[in-house]
Amino acid sequence: MKFWPINPVPRFAAGVALAMPASLAFWWFLGLDYCVLALRQGVEVVIQWIMAQHLLGLEVKSSAWVLMTDLSPIDNPLVLLGILISPNRFTISFPLFWGLVLATPGAPRIKQWFLGTLLLYPLVLLMLLLWIQFQLGLYINHQAALTQIPPRSYVLALPYPAYLYHLMGLGRQLALLVLPTLIPLLLWACCNLRFIRFLIFESVLTRLSKPTAMARNQEI
Repeated sequence: MKFWPINPVPRFAAGVALAMPASLAFWWFLGLDYCVLALRQGVEVVIQWIMAQHLLGLEVKSSAWVLMTDLSPIDNPLVLLGILISPNRFTISFPLFWGLVLATPGAPRIKQWFLGTLLLYPLVLLMLLLWIQFQLGLYINHQAALTQIPPRSYVLALPYPAYLYHLMGLGRQLALLVLPTLIPLLLWACCNLRFIRFLIFESVLTRLSKPTAMARNQEI
């Protein structure tokens, strides 16, 4: 059974203050290229086996990707459109998870870091695919949504139903605004349930002990 100090909250807060900037620096200067490479390989596999209806392949141009499609503008049917992707933003979940793991007192850090990263990878890949699917729907339906404006030209493709396009927009919002921070937090919580229960238990005892201590002081 794992035991922590009487009050591990200050220690955890200090660990977050130190480990989170270190994890972000490690991700930006050393780990970003490897995270992007792993995502690119996963996207290529998904394109080939699952999303091959409109997607042809992936081209790398500097720090961005160009997702080639089979969509052609009506006014120029010989040209194929490409979707520009900036994959760096989706890898931010990795350093957030690493920082939480390194800051947790008493946690098996190396084991959680390795296994957690493996579990986090398909979830980050899912976020990227949700964003790609919305961009594809934006090109096909040619309907502005969520501050996103479609290209000027219509494409030669049947539009998605309105409800499905709405779900794509919801997936895009989740992939950009909610999941990049929520998923690493939930994954860390699942890896450290005992520590979280200990924190809750200690906070409840602390709140219950304060009225008792005040009552004793008043009696004295």
